[in-house]
This record gives sequence, structure tokens and C-alpha cells, in this order.
Amino acid sequence: MDKDFYVCGIDEAGKGCVIGPLVVCIAVVDKSLLDIVEKDDRIKDSKVLSKKSRIEIAKEYKNKIFYKIQKILPEEIDKNNINTLELKAIKNLLITTKNKFNKRHIKEIIIDSPFKNNDLICTELSKIVDTKISLEHKADRNYKIVSLASIIAKVTRDLEINKIKKKLKIDFGSGYPSDKKTILALKKYGIERFNGNVRKKWQTIKHLSQRRLDEF
Repeated sequence: MDKDFYVCGIDEAGKGCVIGPLVVCIAVVDKSLLDIVEKDDRIKDSKVLSKKSRIEIAKEYKNKIFYKIQKILPEEIDKNNINTLELKAIKNLLITTKNKFNKRHIKEIIIDSPFKNNDLICTELSKIVDTKISLEHKADRNYKIVSLASIIAKVTRDLEINKIKKKLKIDFGSGYPSDKKTILALKKYGIERFNGNVRKKWQTIKHLSQRRLDEF
């Protein structure tokens, strides 16, 4: 690998779901590969890609880059603010990356930001890594390196969802409240049947508990 510099992208998948984890990913690309990533028209925000495309892209690039994943489980989300947990995950990923590349130059870290005060968060993250940090809303649409992190996070989360389905022997769809299959499964089997994989404090669950399925 060309050791001149590295660029990092950070994004998440599963923030709005009611079943399953939130997955945060950092993707680290070296100078020689960055141009290839930038010119790869397949790489886009994971939400606009088909499942097949995401899997193919993730499989190809996971063998070429350094990446790391942080999973935040429903139980943790029920006990804490989700943005606080995501920030903690980002910090952990930056520490891991810093330790991995401590003698090499990380040129920039670009983060798809869920935060309201990007300047404040940027100052906080700068205490961990001494490099340029950019936090932008919708960065997964504007930077291929962030899109790549988005894709890997999404593929990882989908694998986690499949594991849960297999273990519970319930096909509950995507795990998002916008998915009718997810809502019907929650109503049919009840929250406890999902064995800790449901975010109990989500508004979706409150509605279901009040038997207001018609709202969905």
C-alpha cells in the first residue's frame, strides 16, 4: 500500500430501526486506492443501492481497505441517548484507527453527522486525532469514502438482522417501523419474544402497546 496518506469515512446503518443494532463503520483508504474509489460509479449512499449491489461492493472493497465496525445493541440504546452512543462509537473507531496508523499520515476524516452542533463535536473529536475532521449532514451522498463506510455498515447490519431472524425463527422484515412486516411481527409475537433485540423505548413500541397499529 502507498503510505503517503490515508482518508477515512465514517457512517452508520440502522439508526431508525426498531429491531436490531445500530452499526457504525469507519473505512480507511490509502492514497493509491482513493482515486479508484472516487471514480467507482457504483459507490453511492447505501440507501439508494440494491441489496445485491451493496453486498458486491462491500465484498470487493473489504479485501482492499482497513475498516472497523462498532455495534450498538437495543439494550444500550434503551438506556442512553442514541446520539451520545454514536459519538462514543465514533471515538472508539478513531482511537482504533489512530493506533493502527500511528506512524502514517491520515489526511482527513469525513463523518456523516447526525449531530446538531458539528463545530462542538469536531472540537471534541480533534482531541483524539490531530488531523482534519469534517462533519457534514448527508456526507454519505457527497463523499465516496463515506458512501463506502455506509455500504459496509448496511451490509453488516443486514447480516445481524439475518442472524436474529434465524435464531428467533421469525421473518420480521427489515426491522424498521416503516416496514409493515416488522410491525405485524411485533404485534403477533410480542416484544419479549424478540429476546432483547427490540428497542423498547422507541415510539413504535409505545404505539403498539397502546394498540394503535392503524397509525402505521
